Amino acid sequence: MGRVSADRWRLSAVAREMDLRGRPLLLADGTIQPQVSGYETVQATEILASRFPRSLAERFDRALLNLARLSKHFGQLVQPTGGHGRSLVFAENDDEVYFTIRALEARGYTSGDLHSGGFTLQLTPEGWGRVEELRAGRAGEQFTQAFVATWFGNDKDRIGDRSSAEFCTGAFLAGFKPGINNAGYSERRIDFKEFNDDVMDEIITEIRRSKFVVADFTGHRAGVYYEAGFAKGLGLTVIFTCRKDHVESAHFDTSHMNHLTWSSFGELAEKLERRIVATIGQGPLAAQRVGEPT
Repeated sequence: MGRVSADRWRLSAVAREMDLRGRPLLLADGTIQPQVSGYETVQATEILASRFPRSLAERFDRALLNLARLSKHFGQLVQPTGGHGRSLVFAENDDEVYFTIRALEARGYTSGDLHSGGFTLQLTPEGWGRVEELRAGRAGEQFTQAFVATWFGNDKDRIGDRSSAEFCTGAFLAGFKPGINNAGYSERRIDFKEFNDDVMDEIITEIRRSKFVVADFTGHRAGVYYEAGFAKGLGLTVIFTCRKDHVESAHFDTSHMNHLTWSSFGELAEKLERRIVATIGQGPLAAQRVGEPT
């Protein structure tokens, strides 16, 4: 409770943002899980870990989006005061409010005045242009990561002539990873990350940090269905993949989806790269690989 109390301003800012987006939150603490129709119940610790802006640039972008949500038409003045202004721009105090507003002005996104207890401003044409760019994606994200939801396998079950654990690791290293990398994105499979906290909290955090999700239904594990559904609920693109001899067993919830089917790791890498580039676009890391030694 100590950290939650100290960071109450962060919780207030995220709750305000979600309310402006038409998706109001109910904050939960520990085992208490209030349920009210029309509200999303979220653990306070999750907001502190993954929903508050992770960089100054992201804070500026999300503050600009909040100001745009309060503008019913071009040229309208926005005039929040006190705590309303602070939560609107993800600020802990008035100094941070003024700093953020001046930063938006310096970028040409807003014009107006600062005064004791608040500010009065409007978005400029450049500001509305930035809002359009952000609304085409997700504010503040660098769009570099793809989350891979897949079966990890075990030593008991077998796929072909190897254990499912060996097979799934091979599919990731020789199929998913190169396919995603060649399309210009980094890959994230949760068991390849070092962490101390609850695994589901880490999965949720990494999905939120991702541009899109690749969900492989080989083996038809319940966790993959859950992670794909969570990503779809966030509005992320989910690329459905499955080994050819497993696709006929797809659950009815996903059997109608256009699965990318594969028989070998090389085929998976090649098909996945093509699908990503065609449906999502070349990633920003592709340019970094130009000129790298082969």
